[in-house]
Amino acid sequence: MTGAQTTGDRQHLVAVLSLFLLTPAVALVLPSVAAVAAEHQVSATTATWIATAPSVAMVPAALATGVLAGARLRYRPLVLGATALFVLAGVLPALVPLGFSALIGVRVLWGAATGVLLTSANSLVALAGDGPGGRARRFATANVVFSVGSVASLLAGGLLARSSWAAPMWGHLVGIPAPVVIGRWLREPEPPAPGTAHRGRPGIPGLALVPMIAFALLVMSVYPVSTLMSVVFAQAGLGAPGTVGLVGSLLTVTGLVVAPAFARLHARLGAQVLTCSAVVCGAGLAMIYLATPAGAGSLALYVVGLLLAGAGLTGSTIGTPVITSELVPPASTSAAQGMVAAALNIGGILSTGFAGMVLPRFGTDEVRPLYLVSAVLVVGIAITLGIVGARTSRTRTRIRPDEDVPGAHTATGRRQSELLDAESART
Repeated sequence: MTGAQTTGDRQHLVAVLSLFLLTPAVALVLPSVAAVAAEHQVSATTATWIATAPSVAMVPAALATGVLAGARLRYRPLVLGATALFVLAGVLPALVPLGFSALIGVRVLWGAATGVLLTSANSLVALAGDGPGGRARRFATANVVFSVGSVASLLAGGLLARSSWAAPMWGHLVGIPAPVVIGRWLREPEPPAPGTAHRGRPGIPGLALVPMIAFALLVMSVYPVSTLMSVVFAQAGLGAPGTVGLVGSLLTVTGLVVAPAFARLHARLGAQVLTCSAVVCGAGLAMIYLATPAGAGSLALYVVGLLLAGAGLTGSTIGTPVITSELVPPASTSAAQGMVAAALNIGGILSTGFAGMVLPRFGTDEVRPLYLVSAVLVVGIAITLGIVGARTSRTRTRIRPDEDVPGAHTATGRRQSELLDAESART
């Protein structure tokens, strides 16, 4: 590899990572949920739609991007257009007074742009062909950047929310420099190597849907920790509203620790890394439940619960696209990453309905019981992933033999890959 190629690769990586820095900006509005409820005279659960409404548009946007990007639309103009919409729709509520319905509509528009950015970013990472180990390292690096963006968004949102409920929307201006970086450095993915473009059967294998569904349910269970944090702080007496952003950042700051270690965990555990992530996440949710009795909460115990839940969520956020990319043929990588991004946002959408369905059954205004139900659900997810994990590890070697067979580009290696392809066609 020449020096120019190395420089170009690094510049391309910076451009892709800039997308991961933007996409967690949904966290900007989380500290404002209680203020939005008071300003627009809606319930706290209804007010969480400022955070979950973007997910409504992210789902179709992610699925469409997965199908169209690279095949019918070039990544660079697609990402540039989405970045412009990200900034404009993001700051509009701070520029123009909006009713609650109009506010939600603008947030849906912002979500569509973010869905395009997230799916494009994941696809560009997954399409770089270094094999499973390299892919795991790249997704881990991307998640470190994502975690930095999440922490910065929560902290900025908490500080700006002290001024008004709409002030955090100004944080979307962080996207202004991105088009310069993307326009100059982002490259279109290289086509697959000869003989590898159609390895495995086209489409998404049924087994690849399991981690996606589990991921959606995990997000559904954890998301209310963020969206209802300001409400829980008030109910349990954990601290002033201004501290919500600081404490809430702990849910994602663990990504700065877990993400760099993910490649080693993946190499040791394989698909079972998702099982371990769910177990840790469930333990964190149980601890949050124990930490939030009405008027007598324990901030220290709550922080420990957040750290555990954040670690488990980070492992799932990195692990799901990695494991999924190992279970689908290369030609279906972009479509699969669109489905992973859709699963993330489906979980966000379901979280509001999930909270609204669970809490009335306990006959109390407290949010706390929701975390106990979530912990039980996540344990069930972990058990399911553990059962499926062994089969997932076996299937991976049939779907992407070009990556897993030693010497795949030699004559012997190609013959081994052909034999594995034939076996895949029979199963």
